[in-house]
Amino acid sequence: MQISDEFAAESGLGYTWEAEYEKSWEALKEDEIGDLQSSIDKIVADKALAKRKLLLRQRLPKNIRLGMTRCLCLVIDQSRWMIERDMRPTRLGCCCKLIPEFIKQFFSQNPVSQLSIIVSKDGRASLASPMLAQVQKHIKSVTALKPIECSGDISLQNSLEMSMRLLKHVPSHMNKEILVITGSLNTCDPDNINNSVQKAIDEGIRCSIISLAAEVFIFKHVAKSTQGSYDVCIDENHFRDLLLYHTNPPPSKPGHEASLIKMGFPIYTVESQPALCLCHISQNLSDIELLSKPTYSCPQCASKYCEVPIECKGCGLPLVSASHLARSYQHLFPVPPFEEREFDTNWIQAVNCAACGVPFLIEFMEAGGPLTVMEIVKSREGKESDKTEALRLLLQIINSGRQYKEFLCENGAIRGIAECLGNSANIQTQEACKQVLYKLAIGNPRHSLKVYTALVALLQARSPSAQKLAASTLRKIHPTLDPIEVGIRVVEPASLLLRSTDVETQLEGQLLLQEIAKDIDTRQAVLIALLTLLNPIATEGQPLPLPLSIQQASSAKLLKHLIETYPDVSGSLIRLNGLECLLTSMGNIYYADSQKQASICLNLLIESSSDNFLSEKVKSVIGSDFYNEFRRDPERLYTKMTSIQAQLLRSVQTFN
Repeated sequence: MQISDEFAAESGLGYTWEAEYEKSWEALKEDEIGDLQSSIDKIVADKALAKRKLLLRQRLPKNIRLGMTRCLCLVIDQSRWMIERDMRPTRLGCCCKLIPEFIKQFFSQNPVSQLSIIVSKDGRASLASPMLAQVQKHIKSVTALKPIECSGDISLQNSLEMSMRLLKHVPSHMNKEILVITGSLNTCDPDNINNSVQKAIDEGIRCSIISLAAEVFIFKHVAKSTQGSYDVCIDENHFRDLLLYHTNPPPSKPGHEASLIKMGFPIYTVESQPALCLCHISQNLSDIELLSKPTYSCPQCASKYCEVPIECKGCGLPLVSASHLARSYQHLFPVPPFEEREFDTNWIQAVNCAACGVPFLIEFMEAGGPLTVMEIVKSREGKESDKTEALRLLLQIINSGRQYKEFLCENGAIRGIAECLGNSANIQTQEACKQVLYKLAIGNPRHSLKVYTALVALLQARSPSAQKLAASTLRKIHPTLDPIEVGIRVVEPASLLLRSTDVETQLEGQLLLQEIAKDIDTRQAVLIALLTLLNPIATEGQPLPLPLSIQQASSAKLLKHLIETYPDVSGSLIRLNGLECLLTSMGNIYYADSQKQASICLNLLIESSSDNFLSEKVKSVIGSDFYNEFRRDPERLYTKMTSIQAQLLRSVQTFN
């Protein structure tokens, strides 16, 4: 199976020697609060997703017979090509770092298999580790390889011949495999290598090759002819993936003989005196470390061994444990691939315990789960994604009943969530906070006023998005409360939103004031606040600061809406000196929108008057010509206004 190109396509990488100078810092981008963690998490998640997609395509289809008992000859190139530094520290050094991991995974996935290690250099092949199932011995052989010993060229033919001699006496029910790891671009062989390839085909040996350099025709030909795989690794991570791919058992070849295998389950005993096991009988008997008290005894000939699985040297019986066989069966009945789904917090409400039938929500509440979730929300060091999921979980708890709302409110949930809304820079977290606060206020009369008060305080937050969400929530909650009790206290902080440079926040402030003005008892307070904003205190000859000019224009626009909606507003504005404030706003030549909105509002106020009192008053102050020009086109009056006319408007005194 060729997976090099697929890996490169998924990960967006090229070969190491084709890569340009990598500017890894360009992939990191700061989020709204200047944090790099979200960018790092995205990079890691993208790489993990690409790897999962690749592994999913590598899964074998069902009803494919696998060779679970394997004999693998691992050929390691130790030629002069292996001291190249395109991998760190060298190609051989990278192999010595990753192959021990491969050996451990190989015997973990294939506990009843065996492995041998062959080293090839100077046109020869030598046996570094015999065909055994002893992990530590193989690892020791690999770590003993030194870059200083690299010389000459690899001999693929000699490596194949030595591997075939080791595999010659392997039982027919076992899979015979060769895995070659090479960094060479050539092979130095004594004879025609095609003869050795044909011999490997006749004996049913599968040869796979992993190249650390570039694609070589003869390597690819050998792998393809023996139904193996040939891959060229891109970098160290890809090399690790290619190695671990070979830990899974391959499909058995057609015509592979099936037979029952006689195996022994050794007896574990602890000797009173240290004993010498047969697996170390050929080593130095004076080494005290070779003596062990715990041993495994062969059930057929009672030979002692210090580890399993192993083949008994006395009677040839394979010795395994039940757990080894169980791990081998996982390839016959693989777990279906997991599907990624969105996190669903409804489980806490919908699922009951299968044993006692108690809903998980009750168990969650009794165990103090909501308090733990609140700690996540309040944490200043926590991830925004964790806070969002915690808030969604709180929302499910709140939807389960009024008693849960009261429990959360009595344990500081209102303040904690309001602080999270004010301090967070993540829009998803802020939206979740808004939903939770709204749910806590609705249908919860004991604590709805506390939620309202917390939202009023948020109108003065530094974050425009927090101000906007707080105003939106207040607008929905306001009709459910006593308008006189709550309306007066929110008018002033809501009117300050009109100076915001964020258009959406400014609009939410206008809508909130419109909601408060629906009640006749609080409408007067709204009008007083708007007229105050229309006529801010300013230094003579100096332009108004931008926020004050913005609130001036927004106030005039909102007054126009109130005049159109409520007939009594016109009389109230006249009594509150609204004409003076509107004329002063029309004279703000430094902000055109203030002039435009004030002109439109004043024109509407004059038209809504039942007599000519207002029009005559305005005409007497600004003059007939200026008044007629104003009435003809109030929307564009600011484009024709002279500095003298603007000065006249700003100097208007209170009407009597």
